[in-house]
Amino acid sequence: MTGRKLRSPREATLLARERSERRCKATVNKGDGTRPYPCRHLPLKGGEFCLHHEPERRAEVLRRARRIAAMAKDRRGPTIEWPELEPHLRPLMVPRADRFGRQLEKAGGALARTTGFDPGYCSRLVRGKCPRVTVETANRLLAPLALSVELIREEASWPKAA
Repeated sequence: MTGRKLRSPREATLLARERSERRCKATVNKGDGTRPYPCRHLPLKGGEFCLHHEPERRAEVLRRARRIAAMAKDRRGPTIEWPELEPHLRPLMVPRADRFGRQLEKAGGALARTTGFDPGYCSRLVRGKCPRVTVETANRLLAPLALSVELIREEASWPKAA
């Protein structure tokens, strides 16, 4: 019978422990300013660092990251600035009030209710956390008002009346 050699439980434990002790020698910083911690990836064969921390492969990893970012940007499509879109969506951001006049929701919740978008996304938009919106998303947000990005841009190009 050919195939993988069966190991005793002790051998399997020792191999697993050996694999867990082999870690990349680099440290990783979190974005929140906490102390650095050891990288958890396995090192490349015959080396001390993982693919992302190997000094000889730094240029290759950066090239790949730039290529992936460019592909993601192409996939997103054309965008519009949120400050350009926000004044047109103000009528949809009016929160509901209960019978005593107390506010039941915030502007992001009102926008979500009237457009059908995720409340978390609408809240991030209203707070200015998403500076750019895809044209497709903007058109879906403007649909209850019978507007579109093309109409907004046409209106912006009209000469101002004195």
